[in-house]
Amino acid sequence: MNNYTFNNKWVTKSADSIIDVIKTKLKEDRFFIGIGQGKKYNVNRISPIAIYYIADSRAQSKPEDISIEDLKITIEVLKKLGVFNSNTNLLKEKIPSGLYRKRTPLFGILSHSGIIVAEED
Repeated sequence: MNNYTFNNKWVTKSADSIIDVIKTKLKEDRFFIGIGQGKKYNVNRISPIAIYYIADSRAQSKPEDISIEDLKITIEVLKKLGVFNSNTNLLKEKIPSGLYRKRTPLFGILSHSGIIVAEED
């Protein structure tokens, strides 16, 4: 499992400006790759309140979503952590529980957008 750090380019930016970067990148690419097993997620739509996505392997299922407000909270938490990964117990205590259960797509979105970067071994 990779450890990640917050990209220095974005660490001083507001959560709102980082959300704008994420939305722009996802609108351009229309997909992202989840961490771990490398599952592809297709971006279904982006609204002012959520990012909706669907796993490429689940074409028949309903889209899932990540709340923009929960994403903002998580961005601020990750900025302060230094080094983290998707299994960091501290995340369970700090980020909204609904988002904690969606760590694979969450970290995929943040990594795909260049907001977090994998640490070099």
